[in-house]
Amino acid sequence: MKSEQRLILALGLSFLLIAFYPYILKTFFPSLVHQPAKTEQQTPETKAFTPAPGASNTNTSFSNASSAQPQALRAPKFNADVEETRVDNYDVKISPAGALVQFLKLGDTTNGILINAQDGPGSFQVWLEGFEALSSGAIFERNRSVEKPGELVYQANLDSKIRMEKRYMFIPEKNAFILNLTFNNLTAQPIATRYELSSQIHFTEKSGYDHAYVEFNLNTPEKIYSKKVDKLKKEPYVYTGKTEWFSLSRKYLSVILKPESKFTPEEIRAKALSPDTMEAILKTQRFEIPAHGSASQDYLIYAGPNSYETLKSFGFGFQKILSKGFFGPLKIGMLLTLYWFYHWIPNYGVAIILLTVLIKILFSPLTHISFESMRRMHALQPKIKSLQAHYKADPQRMQKELMALYKKNKVNPLSGCLPMLLQMPIFIALYQALSQAVELRGASFFGWIHDLSQPDRLFTLPFSIPFLGDGINILPLIMMGSMVWQQKLTPSSGMDPQQEKMMQFMPIMFGFMFYNLPSGLVIYWTLSNFLTIAHQLIIKRIPFQLHPDTI
Repeated sequence: MKSEQRLILALGLSFLLIAFYPYILKTFFPSLVHQPAKTEQQTPETKAFTPAPGASNTNTSFSNASSAQPQALRAPKFNADVEETRVDNYDVKISPAGALVQFLKLGDTTNGILINAQDGPGSFQVWLEGFEALSSGAIFERNRSVEKPGELVYQANLDSKIRMEKRYMFIPEKNAFILNLTFNNLTAQPIATRYELSSQIHFTEKSGYDHAYVEFNLNTPEKIYSKKVDKLKKEPYVYTGKTEWFSLSRKYLSVILKPESKFTPEEIRAKALSPDTMEAILKTQRFEIPAHGSASQDYLIYAGPNSYETLKSFGFGFQKILSKGFFGPLKIGMLLTLYWFYHWIPNYGVAIILLTVLIKILFSPLTHISFESMRRMHALQPKIKSLQAHYKADPQRMQKELMALYKKNKVNPLSGCLPMLLQMPIFIALYQALSQAVELRGASFFGWIHDLSQPDRLFTLPFSIPFLGDGINILPLIMMGSMVWQQKLTPSSGMDPQQEKMMQFMPIMFGFMFYNLPSGLVIYWTLSNFLTIAHQLIIKRIPFQLHPDTI
């Protein structure tokens, strides 16, 4: 019995470590659309970027310009006088210096801010080889005469040799826009060049639970790579293989950049630009701008919520930022089931309840086996202790007698913990799904639960409790009570005193860990506990008999 209990305890603690590692680490160790068809913009002399004939892919004069000389090549910082424009579903501010997006907010709430350049130069900065300072920080003029509805067009001449145009074309009702870069050669000689293009995301999660979701994702033909922002703070990430698109993501929102047409970047770099800004920089291969001609390239920019269905609708695999990882497929299965329930009953709190009940029903046979095994093991304890005392000097004989006892009573010592092991992937996948489901943000349930993505704060205290904050959250307290009740129903014989004390401490530890987690997660765990208690109460009413020779 001791070995079984140790195994159960080890599995439980392993689950806690896997599921709650990001929260524990950040709390206690903070230091440690397919695209719609767009109007053709090219003239007969304009072409998409192609490698310059005979050009080398290396150039000693253009080596990571954006990071080698950040002060000289960075555009001026945030300009409060920049006019704010409402385009489609965005509030956007574009600075004349470099025609950079300094501010981009989705919707009307403050938590929809995607780019906020108060501490930096802004996003979509371009460093053109040979014209780095001008292309990145020159004053661009807005050309309203060529703009169409939903477009913002900026132009600047670079040393009387190149006229550079940046065109932002917003796609209605898609939370996305096309960034078109066009370089017009004003000279009689072809110009071989290349450039770097930046992309950013603003995040407010400096530490704690939400901070664990701030990451850079890069999708290649083979796989998707991910780097947490804390890793990028220590060391920038550099990738030189084939790239389809990359994303800068936080818990509920992402900025995704995908080069259009058959265009292969030479290099992608990602780094933490400031404490609240993550940046990725795309470096192109060398290309040629014909004499008195032009070269043009489009980028699809998605800047919106991490909604699985929305991301999938573009047809480029953007949903991989949600389905990546070992538990990714299970996580998406949980999300799709949650959406299905919501379709029939449009309340995400109810959808979580129905999903919890469904999971409990699916695993009830395994749970029944586990509880039944624990009951039989509990009833066999006197006989087990007798055998252990009788054959203390002969461990091999003792083990043989114990196996015979188990076989005679149709008991498998591991059957009590095996169902837990089989259910852990489901638990972890559901935890991840509910943690990052953007649909829960702002979704109310009933009563005092107004946002399933936030703790269920009933009221605020005039003071703060260490590690817990100043809110009184009810669901975690109910959850703790359910765990205590469940422990009293679970046979605990065979545990040594230290193990028993540790198990008694588990409700407190869970209550502490769940206290400031989203109420949607706490609803799942609390209801799951009560369903387990109901199952245990039913099983306790079912009589069973041991083998007559046992006692």
